[in-house]
Amino acid sequence: MLNNRICSEQNNWEVLMARSKMKLVLLASVGAMAFADVSTAVHAFTIDEIVVTSRAREETVQDVSIAIDVTPGEVLMEQNIIDVKAFGDRTPSMVVSESPFQPIVNIRGLGSGGGNRLYEQSAPFFVDGLFAGRAQQFLTPFFDLSRVEVIKGPQAVFFGKNATAGAVSMHAARPTEELEGLAHAAYEIENDGYVAEGMISGALSNTLRGRLAARTSRQGPYLNDLTAGNKVPDIKDYAVRGSLEWDATDSLEVYLKLEYSERDMDGRKEQLICGNPAFTMLEFPPGSGTVVECVEDTNLTSGSIGPFAGPFAITDAPGTDKQDNENLNAVLKAEWSLDNGHILEFTTTYSGYDTEDKVSADFSGLPVTTSQNAEDFNQWTQEIRLLSPTDQTLEYVFGAFVMHQDHKNDNNVSQGVPAALTGLLGVPPAAPFLGDAMFIEQEAFAWSLFGQLTYNITEDFRLIAGGRFTRDEKDYNADVYRIVGLPGGLLTMDTFDPMTAATMVNYDLERNESNFAPSATIEWNASDDILAYATFAIGSKAGGFEHFPRALVGFPVPAANLEFEDEKATNYEIGLKTTFLDGAARLNLAAFWTDYEDLQIQLFDGPAVGFQTLNAEESRIRGLEADGVFVVNEFLSIGGAVTYLDAEHISFTNTLVAPTEDLSGDTFVDAPKWSGNLYASASMPISNGHALRARVQMNYKGDRIQTERNDPADLAESYTTFDARVSFGADDGTWEFYVNALNVFDKDDIKVYGNEHALTSATNFPGGPNARFAIVAPGRTVFLGGLYRF
Repeated sequence: MLNNRICSEQNNWEVLMARSKMKLVLLASVGAMAFADVSTAVHAFTIDEIVVTSRAREETVQDVSIAIDVTPGEVLMEQNIIDVKAFGDRTPSMVVSESPFQPIVNIRGLGSGGGNRLYEQSAPFFVDGLFAGRAQQFLTPFFDLSRVEVIKGPQAVFFGKNATAGAVSMHAARPTEELEGLAHAAYEIENDGYVAEGMISGALSNTLRGRLAARTSRQGPYLNDLTAGNKVPDIKDYAVRGSLEWDATDSLEVYLKLEYSERDMDGRKEQLICGNPAFTMLEFPPGSGTVVECVEDTNLTSGSIGPFAGPFAITDAPGTDKQDNENLNAVLKAEWSLDNGHILEFTTTYSGYDTEDKVSADFSGLPVTTSQNAEDFNQWTQEIRLLSPTDQTLEYVFGAFVMHQDHKNDNNVSQGVPAALTGLLGVPPAAPFLGDAMFIEQEAFAWSLFGQLTYNITEDFRLIAGGRFTRDEKDYNADVYRIVGLPGGLLTMDTFDPMTAATMVNYDLERNESNFAPSATIEWNASDDILAYATFAIGSKAGGFEHFPRALVGFPVPAANLEFEDEKATNYEIGLKTTFLDGAARLNLAAFWTDYEDLQIQLFDGPAVGFQTLNAEESRIRGLEADGVFVVNEFLSIGGAVTYLDAEHISFTNTLVAPTEDLSGDTFVDAPKWSGNLYASASMPISNGHALRARVQMNYKGDRIQTERNDPADLAESYTTFDARVSFGADDGTWEFYVNALNVFDKDDIKVYGNEHALTSATNFPGGPNARFAIVAPGRTVFLGGLYRF
């Protein structure tokens, strides 16, 4: 098993890293977030208190018995963090990988695969209380934020909807009483990118406050598409957010937020990694062409197009990959302070997106296989909470939640058929192409009741118990059409005529399930500066259906293969939060053990040439975390974080592959044993009311496997990157000019995704060449920017 192979290859490196990480814990102390900046607090020689709402009430992060990382929105802007990928790269407890379809968020080694568009993340986002379980819902919210909270471990009560890995809670900056504003612009010199944003906020009347913010950005292309003759991918987005805060009465406050965003990506990111330098796509139809460039680097795989593939270029011309996303989110929240000290909260949310994308699914530069997709998603939620007064012997929070989702997905795959399979599939050798059109709709309804009680036995010792009961109902309908013929006559989503299909299959499925997720915590304040806690919690994630009801071999797919069961996580955790040196230093520690039953796992299944979601019978994650920060003096602060993980499938048999495939003992995808960072932030006043500021940061991610089969070819090697920022401006922060470099030493071979190739891998076709496909992250990015606040 790869577990043993990896250990034998890197044992010495593991020992070295283990020693260095322990030094980070003991010497650096580490921050409330991997890159949480405390430069605003250094003049006071203490660390500013960070307020969070992870338990439905406002509390300081040191008073919450939850492992939680917090990043102020100001830091995100200063570090030019504009998307979830850049955010995850600088957070040791997170790994954010990419797939051809969507980003994949992992917390503490657990995430959800990127191949199922109906799949909700095991680490969902909550944006001002709006549940965002699908990646398309949070592609562009990283601007004008108050803070981002990364809540680690299975969540049972307040973030109990499918949060078996944890949750990311994002909070937009609220309207202010005083008039204030911001203008910020930066140019990225390495890849010709940019970011520009602005904000204005203030009172509109004695009882009404408003805030308006907008951002546009470009992540410039960094890969060479040798076939199309340009650089890719070119990613542009813009977003606008408006919010109002109204004091309707002395006891009723109403908050309304609307947010619209667009994100467009032109060009592909995927490339082939071939088994040998002279690799030829032998599995592709004769005459399709030959791969010319097939190594893992900054050049996308290119191909010499054969004569037979020419007609197929009508629907799959090289360089035409794209992804367009439109997103609309709305939050309406009313907070009513009752006469008896209770608070009643009502939160109504809406989230919708439309996505269109086209992916050259052969990843070769040859016009052979294309996947086109159009999605329409709508979600409504309603939540009500009743909060008791605080500082009572018995405190409580009770609530109810209702959600409705409608998700439509139209998908088309047009592909060449390997010569070895034309007879098996009944495809004429003279026209070895087929197309599948899939029209899928899933309607989901869920409701839950939840509550938490806190019993303050003494001023320093308390018991906390809670739970959440959830009912999930899903209806799934899919019509699948198949066409066989010449490449030029195959379908596109715009021109498809069902009457031309050779085969039509309908799936009409439903599933209903209920679960109860309890939690219990013991808290002890050993002193005013020390909190110790122990937690037991159970989290759950609902089962569901595949979005991809097609197969190259074995069509039609049995209905039983389209359904997967719910998963259950049982977490045991102990933690310690400490503040010392009169508030100038913090050190937080956590140890956890999480057992999973029926963990939902996505496998790339060769016979189906697609993704399949299975349930691993028994899995386990255990680990250690440390984070902290130290204000050395009024000019300098240092910090960092370190995470150790041991993630393994105890029992996992894949029954879709004959003979049965036993993956027991394999490691989790994107779960590095070690990850961490270390930073230093300095601010030096100079003459005439000016200041010079600097910040450097080291980020480390250990070796991680990228497929559940743990093939050594899918190993992403460990990497260390460095970031550096230098600025000059007013000592009160009113204005500044800066240079900010991410990945200073230009490490350009960081693999952020890898998997088997559908038509060429030895897994799918024994004896064939061992080809994979991968996505490589950008190298160095350097921003030259300035900002002005008033």
